[in-house]
Amino acid sequence: MFTRGCKLPKTNGFFLFGARGTGKTSLLRAQIYSESVLWLDLLDRKVEDRYALTPDLLYDECKAKSVSLDSS
Repeated sequence: MFTRGCKLPKTNGFFLFGARGTGKTSLLRAQIYSESVLWLDLLDRKVEDRYALTPDLLYDECKAKSVSLDSS
């Protein structure tokens, strides 16, 4: 893996855009991995269906956590 020169914000939400396979998820996991982060892969059919059927569930689970929504 290449060393990345960017610093991710620690206090604010942000969007991380980029082409597939460029290391966005790896960067996030390396820099802000924590037990308090809720990692959701929206390309996982079961995950997508769970929140599509019950959108309030996503809100409830995200109240006290940082959230990473991955769809790449």
